[in-house]
Amino acid sequence: MVRLISADIRSFLECELHLDRVNRIHKWLWRVSLPASPHLLHVQRLKKREIAVAEQLDLHLVWSPSCIFIKPLP
Repeated sequence: MVRLISADIRSFLECELHLDRVNRIHKWLWRVSLPASPHLLHVQRLKKREIAVAEQLDLHLVWSPSCIFIKPLP
């Protein structure tokens, strides 16, 4: 989703760094996987995963068998 942000830095950062969806499901994430460090990007490519740029922070380092989402720094 693209949002127009005024010159207000605080509004920009709140929009870029919101994690409301992750906070709502945080208590259930242990059922999906144990916490672990992500593999390096070249290892992701060796695993035949597409590296996709994500605009939403809550998608950062979410992966499927064929794709991993990376949120670049704003």
